[in-house]
Amino acid sequence: MTLESLAFLGLLHFDHELLHQTIQVQKTSLGPKHPDALRSMFYLARLLSNDAGPQSEAEQLCLEVIDLQLEVCGEKHLDIGKRMNLLAGLLYKLWRIPDARFRYDVTITHSP
Repeated sequence: MTLESLAFLGLLHFDHELLHQTIQVQKTSLGPKHPDALRSMFYLARLLSNDAGPQSEAEQLCLEVIDLQLEVCGEKHLDIGKRMNLLAGLLYKLWRIPDARFRYDVTITHSP
């Protein structure tokens, strides 16, 4: 089981500040568009959206990851659907239903 799976199940907790620092190190050493940096950013957004963390930060991080991932991988990459799905779920949680529905529709077009 991965660390992400454990955290998602609530069995492992991370310090958000430490994750922010990790992302900054990855962006500096690997570059902001490196797959590992993008994956870490997505992971932090996912953690923020699952806890009582700042939802606006989770939304902003999701949008940044989606934009970078589209630039790096193109719109047909499978990860785009995962990122859009997280954003749609977050928007739904915030009662921004029309925005969430739009993102879910986009998610469907990016699924296999």
